[in-house]
Amino acid sequence: MYKFEKKPFNATDEIDNSALKKQQRYEKIADLEATEGFHRLSNRQQKMIKLSLYMQERFERLPYLDNSFYACYCHKAVDAIETEKIEEGDVFPEDFYEASYKKISSLDDAENHILSIEFPVVVHIARGPGPVEGSINKGRDHSFIVFGKNSSGDIIVWEKEGTRYPFRVTTLKEVYKDYTANYFWGVRELKDRTSK
Repeated sequence: MYKFEKKPFNATDEIDNSALKKQQRYEKIADLEATEGFHRLSNRQQKMIKLSLYMQERFERLPYLDNSFYACYCHKAVDAIETEKIEEGDVFPEDFYEASYKKISSLDDAENHILSIEFPVVVHIARGPGPVEGSINKGRDHSFIVFGKNSSGDIIVWEKEGTRYPFRVTTLKEVYKDYTANYFWGVRELKDRTSK
């Protein structure tokens, strides 16, 4: 029988880890703020994205918290930024997935396709160029927002990988690793779907 060995609580480790997470969040926000697309968002949209990173960090420390924004998935996260509100359910505007789709064969191909539109850019990734009828997400595997290049020249992405996966700020290169050849990437401008 396995004997559980209780380790003493070390508050310093917890504080150090929390401080490190906070520093990493500030670095990610600095990457976002260095892009041209982030400043084209409304103040509320900017706050929502920054808050998503804070909530992610907090949820990792306190996983019992109930948070509907954290529980959403990639398409819903993009929709929340465009509408500036978080709504439950899987209802999207009719034109949500309308974009210029192209089969991507390399990272350079993806970058060139994205750079053809002014930032911020919404990217929808699919296995085929057309919608899949009867599917809630019309056959789209992933959606995220691209904000432009940071001071190091990396193309910066904000995404929600999926339900119960983290919000994150990363590079296009990292996202591309999961969606290499044989995917269609649709690009379009981030839309203002707020009812003003």
